[in-house]
Amino acid sequence: MIKLLEYSKNPEWQLRLMILGGSISEYIKVISELGIVDSLSEKPQKINCFIDDDMKSEKLIRLMNIGVALNLFETNSSEEYSLTEMGQLLKSNVPHSLRNYAILKGQKWGRIGLSGLKDSLYHKESAFELAHGMGIFDYMERENLSHQYHESLREISSYHDSFIIQNYDFSYYLKVMDIGGGMGSLLAEILKSNINLRGIHYDQKSASKKAESSKLFSELLDRCDFISGDFFKDIPEVCDLYILKTILHDWDDANASIILNNIRRVIPKNGKLLIIEILPKNKNHTEYSIMDLEMLIFYGGKERTNMEYDKLLTSTGFKLQRVISTNADISILEVCPV
Repeated sequence: MIKLLEYSKNPEWQLRLMILGGSISEYIKVISELGIVDSLSEKPQKINCFIDDDMKSEKLIRLMNIGVALNLFETNSSEEYSLTEMGQLLKSNVPHSLRNYAILKGQKWGRIGLSGLKDSLYHKESAFELAHGMGIFDYMERENLSHQYHESLREISSYHDSFIIQNYDFSYYLKVMDIGGGMGSLLAEILKSNINLRGIHYDQKSASKKAESSKLFSELLDRCDFISGDFFKDIPEVCDLYILKTILHDWDDANASIILNNIRRVIPKNGKLLIIEILPKNKNHTEYSIMDLEMLIFYGGKERTNMEYDKLLTSTGFKLQRVISTNADISILEVCPV
C-alpha cells in the first residue's frame, strides 16, 4: 500500500492532507480510545485478536488500512497488523506517549473552539473564548477537565524534562518554585537530581492537588510544598529560582507582563528566573508556526522570538542573561532582575 505521507512532495497532496487534518485527528483519537493501539504487540496479529464483538469487521479492516497509509501500522501478506515506530507513541504504557494528547485534541469542545478563529481576527479574545464564552483554563476548571488536560500535557512535558536537567545546573540553588507546574514532572525530576534543593509547586487548586497526590512526589513530600493560587494575583514565596515552563506563550504581552511583574516583586537581587519555551531563529520555523496557531486559537497567547522575549523582559524589570539550547525543541532563557 502506498502511504499517504509519501505524497508529501506533491503540492496538491500536501494541501489535501492539511484540509483533511480534522478527519485524521479524529481517526487517531478513535483508534486510541478504542484500545486498538494498546491491543497490538510487536508480533503481527490478525484483527480477530482485538476486534470487539459488536464491531463490523469490514469497517475495522478499512480503519486498520488507513493506519497503514498513515504509517501508524504495518501489515503483511497474511493480513496481520503490527505497530510502526510512530504508532508505538500512541500506546498508553510507553515513555512520552501521545495517546492522551491525541484523545484530548479530538474532543468536541476543542472543535467548537476552532470555529471561532475567523471571528477572533476582529476581536482581542481568542477563538476558543469567542466560541465558549470563557478562556480555556476557566473552561477546564468548570467542566472538570483540568486533570485530563494536565495529564495529556505531562506526557509531552516529561519528554523535555531530561533535556532541561542535562543542560542546566540546579545545584547552586536552595529553593525553586515551578509556577504553573501542572502535574509537576519537571519539578520532581529537578528535586530527585538535587537532594539539597527544596521545591514549591504553584498552580490552580486542581493541578496542585493532583500533583501532590501523584507517584512523582511520593518520596519528595518532605522537600516540596504545594501551594494553590493565581499567578495573575501574586507569587506567594521568595525563592532563589523561579521556573516558567511553557507558560508565557499561553498569554498575550499584557497578561505575560502581569505574571513577570508579580515575580519581579518577590525575586531577590541574586535570584534567577528560567523561561522555557520554543525559541526559533525565525518566524517561518515549522514547529513555531504550528504552535503559534495553537496559541492563537486556544489561548490568546503567542510564540515569541528571542528579540520579543528580550523586549518583554526589559519592560518588566528583567534582563536576559543567556539562552541555553537543548537537543529538544525547547530552549532555556536564564533571566535576572535589574
